[in-house]
Amino acid sequence: MIKNFIFIICLITVIAQADVITVENGKGLQKAIEDSKEGDEIKIGVGDYVESIFIDKDKKNISLIGISNSENIKPTIHATSGTPGDAIIINGASQDASILIKGCNITVKNLAIKYEYNSLSNNDILIASNGNSLLDNDIIGYPESGIFLYRCSKNIISGNRIFKNSERGILLQESAENIIHCNKIYDNSGHGIYLPRASNNKIESNDIYSNLGGVVIENGSNSN
Repeated sequence: MIKNFIFIICLITVIAQADVITVENGKGLQKAIEDSKEGDEIKIGVGDYVESIFIDKDKKNISLIGISNSENIKPTIHATSGTPGDAIIINGASQDASILIKGCNITVKNLAIKYEYNSLSNNDILIASNGNSLLDNDIIGYPESGIFLYRCSKNIISGNRIFKNSERGILLQESAENIIHCNKIYDNSGHGIYLPRASNNKIESNDIYSNLGGVVIENGSNSN
């Protein structure tokens, strides 16, 4: 009697569990980002983080979450230099930022990002990728835009306070299908929200006041 044995080989893919990484006392935020993997959450304790933040295109599904203290003070990023090695060239000029996001599905929440007068940064947060979320941040005092979205889509900008920037509060350039809502945008020297060549973005329920202008749409933008 010949017995036929059928061996079923099961290939089990072990998916690494996401980690929670904690940084405190104003140290090690960029290193934590570099060491993170997909799905990780980086919790940022209250402190002054004197560093520029770069999230490269190989990073995805990473969350940077500021943890306020009992007095509701947020962790603060004071960038003293831009990210010129990773800058984006737009119309022949280098554009960098205190936080430069090239990765996808990145969340930045509950941080205060403030300009330092010797900084090389043009903008506060520059997004050049898709599916990111900026939530409940304070964005203060940059030479150009508080938030700059460039050639990107499906980002959510919500619940932020954007104020005292030298030009626009939010700039969307050649970007589509982004959601800008429930932000407070005020005391900026330029327009609150400026859209050159940006279409099909959803802009609603923002509190915009004391800027040079409110929402300005031009240069081929439509369906916003």
